[in-house]
Order: sequence, then C-alpha cells, then structure tokens
Amino acid sequence: SMIVGGLAKMRAKAKQKKQDQGLGIESLDGAMMSFAQGLHQLPQVVAQQLGAAVQLNTQVDSLSFSAEFGYQVCSGDQIWQASQVVLAIPAAQVARLIDDLQPLDAELHSRAQDCLQQVDYSPVASISMAFNKQQISHPLNGFGCLLPTKEAKQTLGVLFPSSIFANRCPDDQHLLTVFIGGGRGAEAMTLTPDQRLQLVVQELAGYLGIQGQPLWHEESLWPHAIPQYKLGHLPKVALVDEALAQFPGLHLRSNWRDGVALGDCVENAYQLAQDIGARPL
Repeated sequence: SMIVGGLAKMRAKAKQKKQDQGLGIESLDGAMMSFAQGLHQLPQVVAQQLGAAVQLNTQVDSLSFSAEFGYQVCSGDQIWQASQVVLAIPAAQVARLIDDLQPLDAELHSRAQDCLQQVDYSPVASISMAFNKQQISHPLNGFGCLLPTKEAKQTLGVLFPSSIFANRCPDDQHLLTVFIGGGRGAEAMTLTPDQRLQLVVQELAGYLGIQGQPLWHEESLWPHAIPQYKLGHLPKVALVDEALAQFPGLHLRSNWRDGVALGDCVENAYQLAQDIGARPL
C-alpha cells in the first residue's frame, strides 16, 4: 500500500541520514540552497572532476547486451563496453534504447516500452525578470509563492531569488523567476515570448503590486519539462522495472520516476552511485 511504501521510504531515509552523519556529511533536508553562479555549477563541477570520462554532445544510437560482453553502447563509430549502465534520460528515450535488447519475455518488454512512451511531459517556460524596488509594493519577504488552480492563472508560481540569495542583482532591484505552463497552462505555450512576458506581469501584478515593465527579462522554454505522475503512473514504473530486471547492471534514474524535483534526482543518483561503487568489479 501507499502507507506501507511511505513508511519504508521514511525508514530508509532515516537510515541513510544516520550513515551520512557517521561520515561527517551534513543533511540539507528542507534547506534552500544554490551556488554562487547558479545551479548550473553543479553539473559543470561534476564534469570537471570526471574529466575526459565525460563525452559531451554525444547521442547514444543503440544499446545492446550479451552475457559474454556485457553492454555495448554505440554512438556513430564509437563503441563503449560496460558492466553497468545508467539510463538517466527521458522515458521515451529509454523506450528507444531498450529496443535492441533481447528480452526473455517479448510481450512484457513491449508493454514496458508502451508504458515509457505514455509518460506525458508538460511544457514549462521559466522567465527571469528584474525590477527596480519601487516598482514592486510587496516586500518579497519570503522565497516565493505558488498559484493554486482555483486562481485560474496560467502562471504556476514565482520565486524571489534576490530575497533568498545574495548577489543575484543590484541592491536597488528585485529579481523574480516565474514559471508558466505545466499541466494547466497549455494556452500560455501557444503565445510568443513577448506575449508570455506580458501575461506573467499582468497575472502577478495584483499579488505583488508590480508597476510598469521589467528592466530586463530572459525566457527559457522547455517543451518537455515536467513528467506528469498521473493516476496509474506507479504501476507503469513497476512494470518497466519488472521487464528490465533480467538485464543485470541496467539502472534507470530520471525525473519520470522516484520524484520530479532536483533534490530527488540528486538524492537518487547519489544512492545509486554508492550502491554501484560498493559492488565487486
């Protein structure tokens, strides 16, 4: 049941927290954090530490497995062999890559691919805006706010980066980061970037007391941003796990399973890395 599963997850997290404390690792549960140059520093530093082991801008064309040679990962003329493979990619790309595997149960494998293809991703636009402080009457004395569905807005929520972190903008300005779209904001995705900007300013003006236009703005648009955990999603994930259980050393880590938030992805990846590292070569 969901209750039993939730309790098991809580016990596992408590055990992991105790182990981390024994290693001198400080827990960040509930902490609001970032990096001096933004969250993109995290993958950049990881890539720097891994060095030449990281192949950037390299699309994987196929994945195959044999008991004799393990996994073969192909990209153009390049081929890598490995005993462990982690697919940290969107669900539809998992469905594509496992197509060349030779399953014992072809029907179950095909059903798993169908489940992966059915994972729906909603588009989201992130719009950063800077205002002079006198343009906003609200003190912005918090981390931000979410707009519930009953408000009937296309805007999902807004963060106040300049209130949370230092050196995000000049002292006489406010920096806002707005998210629009998602499962309920399909209409906003049909607009131009300028139209989305005006819609966001209009929808937030009544809550924050915004006057005038932003001094600066920038939009980032993700057509396939947030996987939707709709009713029946967890049984589909379980079926995928069942279908791929026959392939030793094949792991799935992504935001379409086990949590969509960045913190969930980092925590799950860290745990998997520990598990793989503890296994004998």
